[in-house]
This record gives sequence, C-alpha cells and structure tokens, in this order.
Amino acid sequence: MKLRTTRPPPAVNKRWRIVRGDTVVVIAGHEASRSGKVMRVDRKKNRIYVEGVNYIAKHVRPQGNEPGGLIR
Repeated sequence: MKLRTTRPPPAVNKRWRIVRGDTVVVIAGHEASRSGKVMRVDRKKNRIYVEGVNYIAKHVRPQGNEPGGLIR
C-alpha cells in the first residue's frame, strides 16, 4: 500500500458559486464564525481571500509627525 505524501491537485474544472464581492462566513479554523467580503478568488490554489480575516498585527515606531502603534 503506497501512502500519499502530497496533496492532490485541486479540481480546476469545478464550477464555483463564490465570486468577488460576495459576503461569506468562515466555518473552520481559528477565525471560524467571522464574516467578510470576498476580495479575491484563487481557483488554482482552491482558496478565497476574505476581507478582515486572518490579518497580522504589526508594531510600528513613530516617524516624523505620524504616530506609532499597532496596525493590522
């Protein structure tokens, strides 16, 4: 019995019902139950990118007249 070591390629010919601009709800992962608008659909990687989900916080130093702080 041979074990599969990599993921199978995503289905390219599959018809998607989600398009850019739709509002969706995340159903899995640590961001579950959050909702947002679809920014981008990547059919080759079988992913969608949702606005306001899975962002990283970054600390910024004050420079000139701009205040520093925590940005997303």
